[in-house]
Amino acid sequence: GQLLSEKQTIVFTTRMKGLLLDVDYAEEEAQPCIRLFLKSGGEMIVAIDPTFEQYLYVTTSDTKKTAKLISKLELSERGRILKPKSVNAFKRTFLGSEVETVKVAFHHPKDMSRLRHAIRELPGVKEIYEFDIPSARRYLVDRGLTPMSGVSVSGKVEEEKGIKMLMLESPRA
Repeated sequence: GQLLSEKQTIVFTTRMKGLLLDVDYAEEEAQPCIRLFLKSGGEMIVAIDPTFEQYLYVTTSDTKKTAKLISKLELSERGRILKPKSVNAFKRTFLGSEVETVKVAFHHPKDMSRLRHAIRELPGVKEIYEFDIPSARRYLVDRGLTPMSGVSVSGKVEEEKGIKMLMLESPRA
């Protein structure tokens, strides 16, 4: 480990297994993140994953054209520009059929609602899916995690005032 004297914070990298107790979504210093609450070796650990992206799917009559329109979309809200983080067109199985789809990821989960309404107004948009899945639930599903089951995590541990915070590199069941 390495000691940073100005904050009395101990930082080290580790891999650990634990019991996943709960998951929630939080904003740490305006940065959205997922927090996993784990019990490992008799102690509580809060694991933070700042890489989480909220997203939705759009079905359309012309996937490439709609993807291009969505990628150029910008809204202004309280001096901040809202725009998609990434836009990808691909085929996806939906209700047993292969469907041309556009996946739209967002910089911040709060941006999704405003941009979703603008996306709905674009020409060729048929349906928008998976916009109503809460961030914590989406995280669990995407990573194959289940509360009250085992999880393996790795990352940098910061211990400050007796509380261990783990900045995640790779959570998995």
